[in-house]
Amino acid sequence: MVVILTVRAGTTETFRAYERAAAAIMARHGGVIERVVVVPPAAGEPVALREVHLVRFPSARAFDEYRDDPALAALAPQREQAVANTEILIGDEGPRYGAPGDAGPQTFSGGCHCGAVRFCVTGDLRTVTECNCSICTQKGFLHLIVPAQHFQLTSGRDALATYTFNTAVARHTFCRVCGIHPFYVPRSDPDKIDVNVRCIDDVDPRQVAAALFDGRNWEQAIGESLSWR
Repeated sequence: MVVILTVRAGTTETFRAYERAAAAIMARHGGVIERVVVVPPAAGEPVALREVHLVRFPSARAFDEYRDDPALAALAPQREQAVANTEILIGDEGPRYGAPGDAGPQTFSGGCHCGAVRFCVTGDLRTVTECNCSICTQKGFLHLIVPAQHFQLTSGRDALATYTFNTAVARHTFCRVCGIHPFYVPRSDPDKIDVNVRCIDDVDPRQVAAALFDGRNWEQAIGESLSWR
């Protein structure tokens, strides 16, 4: 499972103590935190940081036993003091991290150039497409389209502006501070989120094999077999 923890300002030491104790309890039930991504807050945001944890348990039962462990319940005062919010992005059969192009979905963090907008996304880089329509060509957008529940905007909602044109179905969001387009709602799948691979941390877009989508002939291309569906 992928868990996002929002840490209250001024409580980092308390959070670290809670995190170490919870991880030790987790290990007794076969659980492990496979990776941690630290997401710094936007300027002026009243939190210390956000952490994205990729957590593995051997079974759903093991996870339930961990949640019911009295030792974990005893940590509740520390947790309430340090953790402002907890969000679970996906279920316990969630993705593993890996190199770009590895089989299966991966979880990434990313954001705009100035850092005001930050996000976490779970998706499969084998489904990335490059569109030759006018706006995608000018933006240099590499498309990773994912279900909305696999995307989490972790900071910068107030920094976003939206541009629409023609059908106005696509909602091209961009950072009003630096102008970068890290993600948007695509015309092809308005119930999903389209993330710009060029805005994902630690991914070299030159190593991502992108399929071509003929956006200049959108009506015809959308009826063909599509890599993200």
